[in-house]
Amino acid sequence: MIGYWQKVQPELEKTQRVCSYDRAGVGWSELQPGVRDARNISMELHPERLGFAATTGRVANGQDADLVMLDGDPARDLMAFSRVKMTLR
Repeated sequence: MIGYWQKVQPELEKTQRVCSYDRAGVGWSELQPGVRDARNISMELHPERLGFAATTGRVANGQDADLVMLDGDPARDLMAFSRVKMTLR
């Protein structure tokens, strides 16, 4: 999959902002200590750490966003992410 993405990403970058995430210990990333759960991964992918803080990370006028409506509270039930009801761009 990594080789395939190397071909796709440059094409997407022509019209979109693209951020690739390589799971720790998979592909080219170093294995990281600690638990590899949704909470820790989301902290690693925080907009400020990725250089996107000016236009992402908030729901506000002028921000880039994809809004996802889930069936459930993902803070209490991670399986809520598998129950997407609607996505708005």
